[in-house]
Amino acid sequence: MGQVQAPRRWLERAATVLAVGVVTSIALLGGMAFANGTPTQYTACLTNGGQLDKVAIGSEPARACKGNDTQISWNQTGEPGPVGPAGPEGPAGPAGADGVDGDDGAVGPAGPQGPAGPAGADGPVGPAGAVGPAGADGADGAVGPTGPAGADGADGVDGVSGYERIVESLSYSDLARGRSVNVQARCSPGKIAIGGGFMSFSSTVDVVRSSPEQTTWLVVVKNHDNTTAVSGTVTAFAVCVDDE
Repeated sequence: MGQVQAPRRWLERAATVLAVGVVTSIALLGGMAFANGTPTQYTACLTNGGQLDKVAIGSEPARACKGNDTQISWNQTGEPGPVGPAGPEGPAGPAGADGVDGDDGAVGPAGPQGPAGPAGADGPVGPAGAVGPAGADGADGAVGPTGPAGADGADGVDGVSGYERIVESLSYSDLARGRSVNVQARCSPGKIAIGGGFMSFSSTVDVVRSSPEQTTWLVVVKNHDNTTAVSGTVTAFAVCVDDE
């Protein structure tokens, strides 16, 4: 008789009753299992009181188990019989048909190298190969002799003269919103401004102009966004040369 497969709590509570139920089920259904000599599965419902109900052969009980019942299953097989004596050897059968070719075997190890054969005739010239990478630069060669003097070049454009740098600063106060001030760096007489720039010592105004005006460099600052008047200093400088 095979092992009864059921939850452990039910076996602990109803071990004696369950054993009686299993013996009874085998007495009723076991004859079918021994008749054909094959393992037979039994299925039943285990009640809360430890009783087997609805016992049937197969994987399902005779009727569906109730909500509180537990479905269990077990197997029953007969005892194996003794091994019978060996029968006499039968006559040899006819030769069978040739079987299909087997797969190729693995490649064997390489044999020893044979002697060198005679040299063959020269083959035709093959196509030119691809150009190889450039080689590394060679070492510098020796300095050659001094060459002859070249011809004089054309005269260049005359440069400027009379260079000077003029700086002018302006301090302002109470510069209202939308108002502007300007400062000019003026060249000396006879000179013109060819460059210039500015420096502003206030971050609350914008420089709206910094450009030359013939003999001066003009810088204009304006209070664009501040709602109150501001104060500061702005400096203009001009690069001047002779006006030739």
